[in-house]
Amino acid sequence: MQRKRPSSAIIKQRHWYSWKKKRLTLKMQLVVDQAMGTILCLAHAAGWWHDFRVLKESGVRLHLETEAMTDPGNQGLQKRHGKTTMPKKRSKKNPLTMEDKRHNCTISKARVPAEHIFVAVKRFGLRFTLIAAAYNKNLTP
Repeated sequence: MQRKRPSSAIIKQRHWYSWKKKRLTLKMQLVVDQAMGTILCLAHAAGWWHDFRVLKESGVRLHLETEAMTDPGNQGLQKRHGKTTMPKKRSKKNPLTMEDKRHNCTISKARVPAEHIFVAVKRFGLRFTLIAAAYNKNLTP
């Protein structure tokens, strides 16, 4: 069985093309101030990049006193930054305890405002920085 080749427009954008998903993919990282709801930093990369690689390449430096809440894709951040919280992952042999599930739930609830900002920015495609600036401007009186 022969593999179907993408169109010529997609071949020109090969850097962004995911052979697994058969479409153009994009990975985006936002640093959001939860208290103010503003976007502090924004970076994007090809969809096949690992989350932690996007974080390292973006050049974001977190202050030692800053508390960071991330998803499990940024596992290496715990070694670099002491105040990082992320949900615990289960494995086949070690299921999550009720305490771990409650911990994951509290982290998820705290991340909801940041996820809403993430969706609002991602809706507009590749024009991230313009949208982020407009979003922040609407928040300031």
